Amino acid sequence: MLEFIATNVENNTQCIQLNQLFENLNLGYMVSNVGPDEELRLPYITLQGLIEYTLVEMAKNSHISNDDSVRVDILCEIIHTQKPTTPLRISPEELDSILDERNDNDRNGIQFTVSQRQQILLDLLEAKNTNLITIYNADEATDYFLEISNCYENLIDCPLETNDFNYEHSGATIYLRCADDAEYY
Repeated sequence: MLEFIATNVENNTQCIQLNQLFENLNLGYMVSNVGPDEELRLPYITLQGLIEYTLVEMAKNSHISNDDSVRVDILCEIIHTQKPTTPLRISPEELDSILDERNDNDRNGIQFTVSQRQQILLDLLEAKNTNLITIYNADEATDYFLEISNCYENLIDCPLETNDFNYEHSGATIYLRCADDAEYY
């Protein structure tokens, strides 16, 4: 994960963007923005990946901690996007052809979205007391996503039959309850 950040947060502007997102998250427990995907994707995906990675590591290692404030009791992530979450929608075989068609900035963001976050989300699905809920337009499911969703009972597939999901509402909501009963959203 840190290797991705080191190679993809290439300039001071990107560092400032990511730092601002962390500061906003710390102040209000959420960050929200509306704008062009090409401007927002990399900083938001990086932030989401860092949070997912940290929480998955906490969930995977909860059994070795004596501190109830860091032991995960329940972890649930709800990803609400127009299409099923990209890391679980695009197969590794499809990734190469997609990367060939993109410029360097797009390529880096897509590679992180698919390869790095795919492993993070699969680790989440394999950890105890975790759930991943995906909400998306029903007609956007791929065979690869359906294959993965059939492998994990804790991957809860919620396709919307209306197919009118607004792209501006894309994002993720995370619920975490620690062993000391502290809850975080």
